[in-house]
Amino acid sequence: VTKQELSDMLWAAWGITHDGKRTIGTAMNRQELEIYVVTATEISRYSAEENTLTPIATGDFREEVALQDFAVTAPVNIVFVADKTKQKDIEHQCYAAGAASQNVYLYCAQAGLKTVLRYGCDRDAMKKTMNLDENKNILYVQTVGR
Repeated sequence: VTKQELSDMLWAAWGITHDGKRTIGTAMNRQELEIYVVTATEISRYSAEENTLTPIATGDFREEVALQDFAVTAPVNIVFVADKTKQKDIEHQCYAAGAASQNVYLYCAQAGLKTVLRYGCDRDAMKKTMNLDENKNILYVQTVGR
């Protein structure tokens, strides 16, 4: 997965459009979603405002984010996290992550990439590694590769 593909994919998932709106809607416009990317070298947080990734941890943490063998070796795992201070309702959190992941599916389909949305990961280990507090809820992980 190239840097440009990843950038375009993340923009499709949770980016900001030319008119200043998100690429997906959220219930009551709470915008509770946060996106993290796990690769072989680091974990990064996506900034939609700048369409950039900021590293938050260095190292290969794919085993924490993947309970299946294919995900451990995949080049990209996208972690969808909800901020419970913005949206407490788990159904609304899952709606936002589901809409974002669907945009990743659509991007991957047109770019010739493969993807699968997964629930399984070591949430306790990931929350610690990602330094997430009790107000952050890891919802899903989406694995991307060729």
